[in-house]
Amino acid sequence: EPVQGEGGFYQAPAELMREIRRLCDKYGIVMIADEVQTGGCRTGRFFGFEHYGLEPDLVTMSKSLTGGMIPVGALMCRAEIYERIYSSRSMHTPHWSTCSENLLAMVAALSSLQIMARDDLAARAEALGLRFRRRLQASHERFNLVTDLRGKGLMIGVGLTPQPGPLRLLMSLLLKHRINVSTSAPRWDALKLLPPLTIDDAVVDEFCDALDSVLENEDI
Repeated sequence: EPVQGEGGFYQAPAELMREIRRLCDKYGIVMIADEVQTGGCRTGRFFGFEHYGLEPDLVTMSKSLTGGMIPVGALMCRAEIYERIYSSRSMHTPHWSTCSENLLAMVAALSSLQIMARDDLAARAEALGLRFRRRLQASHERFNLVTDLRGKGLMIGVGLTPQPGPLRLLMSLLLKHRINVSTSAPRWDALKLLPPLTIDDAVVDEFCDALDSVLENEDI
């Protein structure tokens, strides 16, 4: 994962990604990019691996293709790998599913891809991510509970002192502001922010104002 999804939203260092690519090339290992959470413009590029100037051999995608509304997944691979696997029935065993090739899922995925391109949602995610970071940096400097900021684009982790009690309270107080967030359990050390790519500046400010208001609560 270019940015860890369930691992706390830490972004992989560029040196690490380049070294993984080098070692895969050296030893003939297939490099797989898990873009289930980072793909689809979420990080400010269509794929998260684009930030590193390298190409993996296989890429997986899922949630962003339909906004999480309809189950769908995709696997992309280099042409030479595809030919090695699928050029002959004797080379592979096909897997079939009764619910595969769901036409509604295909239409939803194609529509999502068209909107991503039409509205340049990658650039939008990058710009809104920077706005989030400016506001959240002020919260980081003001409140001891906020330890660091993580992620890329609109995949943001707000690092917090790892204490389940205060974090649960913080999440419940945010719900009173009609804001639903999740956390990087089981470590309980970050709020995970994955807002829709179609939000505007007002929504960013609304969230940050609500977070500041909640962090001022003396019980946290």
